[in-house]
Amino acid sequence: SQLRNESELVFILAHENAHISLCHLNHRHTKDDIAKLELAADRLALQIFAQLHYPSSTPLLLLNRLYRNNNLDPFNQTHPGLEQRIYSLRKTPPERYFSKKVNNQNFNHLKSRLRLNALR
Repeated sequence: SQLRNESELVFILAHENAHISLCHLNHRHTKDDIAKLELAADRLALQIFAQLHYPSSTPLLLLNRLYRNNNLDPFNQTHPGLEQRIYSLRKTPPERYFSKKVNNQNFNHLKSRLRLNALR
């Protein structure tokens, strides 16, 4: 399934950068740990995404489309099921995305890294 717009790409990048911000890449993890880390990265990605003022509906629309297409075998080996991720994201209503502050130092660092990577 291809990304349909810029906001979908931004959410994916926010999710991957959330792993960096949460130091998920520094250790080896069990399969159970990986599911928890992915859900934590989704939650932080929502906060980053909201602070960038993208539509709050995008993450759920994207995950629902991926779930419907169901052609993610390699993806499913390293991520929790999309049903679980969708449920987890739905538990946080959009108005609460802004109530949780992202560490500004980490957020600004991630923004600068994205700018540097875009220039390469």
